[in-house]
Amino acid sequence: MLNSSSAFGYAKSLKAPPRCIGSSGAIKSIAIICGSLRGEAYDDETSKLRFTHDELKSLIARLTGMNRSRRLEIAGMDARRVDACLPAATLLHLVMKILRISEIEYCDFALREGVIVDYIGSHRRKLQARATWPNPRMRSVIQLAERCNFRREHAEQVSRLALHLFDMLQPLHQLDGRYKELLSYAALLHDVGYMISQRGHHKHSYYLIRNGELKGFADQEIEIIANIARYHRKDRPKKLHYSYQQLELAHRKPVKKLAVLLRLANALDRTHYSVVKNLKCRIEAEHVIIDVWTAHDAELELYTTRRHENLFKREFNATLTVHRAEDDSPFVSDSDEN
Repeated sequence: MLNSSSAFGYAKSLKAPPRCIGSSGAIKSIAIICGSLRGEAYDDETSKLRFTHDELKSLIARLTGMNRSRRLEIAGMDARRVDACLPAATLLHLVMKILRISEIEYCDFALREGVIVDYIGSHRRKLQARATWPNPRMRSVIQLAERCNFRREHAEQVSRLALHLFDMLQPLHQLDGRYKELLSYAALLHDVGYMISQRGHHKHSYYLIRNGELKGFADQEIEIIANIARYHRKDRPKKLHYSYQQLELAHRKPVKKLAVLLRLANALDRTHYSVVKNLKCRIEAEHVIIDVWTAHDAELELYTTRRHENLFKREFNATLTVHRAEDDSPFVSDSDEN
C-alpha cells in the first residue's frame, strides 16, 4: 500500500487525470457552495455536484476575509462545517494544484462504502454461501463436501431418498427430527472419503467428517453424522470399532437404524444416475414393502437394495420387500405434502 508521499509521487508521474472524483462531507459542502455561487439551487435528488479549481480558489479568497458569522451567511454553507471549510478548501487547492486537477465531481460514496465493496470482493464465496444456505449448519456441511470434491447430484439424491425413508418408517424407528437432520448431513457427506481413496472410503469419510471443523454442531452430533456415514457400507456397527466407541450409549441404537436407512438410500442410487424418482413404504404388521417409482432401468438399484434385507430385519424387526411400482405416477411422500 502506498503512503501519502509515494502516492503523490506516483500521481504526479501520470498525465493530468481527465476526471477526478471526490467524496466526504467537506467536498460535498464546497461543491454545494460553489454551485450556489454559480446560481444553481441544490437538490439532493437531482443536483450533480462539481466545482473547478478556479472556483475553489475564488472561494478560498472569499472565505479568508470573513469571520465566522459572515461565513454562515453564505448560501449553501453547512453550519456543522463552517470552521473546517477554509482549511479543507486550502488543502484541496494544494492537491488540485500538485496533481493538475481542473475539476472535481462529488460522489456520495465514501470510505465506508469502499470498505464494504472491498469486503464483498474479497469474501465473495463466503457471502454467496451464506445467501445460498442461510442455515449455518447446512452451510458448513456443504463447504466441507465441496472441499472434498463430493459428487453433488448423487449426494443430494441419496439425502432426498434417505429423508423419505425416515419419514415413512417413523412408526418403526420412532426417532425424532433431530436425528432426521443429522441423517441428511450424513447422506450429503457419506462419500467424501473418496477424496482420499476409493478403497475403504467409508472409513475415510468418518475421519474427514470428524476432523472437518464443522461449525454449529456439538461434538456428539458430529460423531453421529460421522458414524452414520462410516456405516453406509461394509460392516455394520460393532462395539470393537473405534468410531462406534466414540458414540454415547444413547445414540448407538439410533445410529444403527439411521445407517440402515442410508444404506438403502445409497443402494437406490447405485448407478449415480438418479433413476429413482420417488418411493413409498407400506408397513404391514412386521413386514415393510418399498415401492420404487422409476421411468428408467433400475434393476441394479433394486438388486443392491434387496441385499440389505437381512440387515433391515435385524435393526427394524421387520422383513423387507423391495420392488418396482407398477403404475406410472410418482408417489409423493408426507414430507413433500407438508
